[in-house]
Amino acid sequence: YNETALHIAMDSTTERNLPIIELLLAYGADPNHESKDGSSLLHLAVKRGKMKTVGVLVQAGTNRAALDREGRSPLHLAAADGHSELVDLLCLPEVLNSPDKDGLTALHLAADRGSLTTVRALL
Repeated sequence: YNETALHIAMDSTTERNLPIIELLLAYGADPNHESKDGSSLLHLAVKRGKMKTVGVLVQAGTNRAALDREGRSPLHLAAADGHSELVDLLCLPEVLNSPDKDGLTALHLAADRGSLTTVRALL
């Protein structure tokens, strides 16, 4: 399945495994390892709305510009789900205006969702 102990720790629906994630990272677990579908751990944390986990992964040096198979960065996913509180952590010049495979930027996705707060955070 190409999953690591970090992926298993991320599988929880809550952030109760955050201490385990921090411990695994402290012992050298790769925060940039991709799952079988091409998603990074950061993609997974953003999709699940795990704000604290996103912060820990960013501090661990995870690649915030990583693209999944759809050409979406974690910023795209945060915008699509209306996670405006994650925009500052994930916003990089190289991904802010980059389109996914459908030609959509994070701003397009936030506007399509109708998330004014996220749109403002991206501007």
